[in-house]
Amino acid sequence: MKRVKLINDPAELVALFRAVDSENRRNVLSTLAEGWTMISELNNKFGDEAKDIIVYYEKFKLIESRWEVNKETG
Repeated sequence: MKRVKLINDPAELVALFRAVDSENRRNVLSTLAEGWTMISELNNKFGDEAKDIIVYYEKFKLIESRWEVNKETG
């Protein structure tokens, strides 16, 4: 499901531009836009930086998060 973020304040553009200012951030956002992904999968694919990217996206409400039980570890 694709979502749209409405921007009322031009200052919010800074956060949006910063959200995609590196290739790693763009790739993480693209992966998350395709569907729900576990943080462990993102860490394996994009390295330890993925957690910081997720925190940034959540701070500016660019993504949603949910709790889910890992089938492998329980």
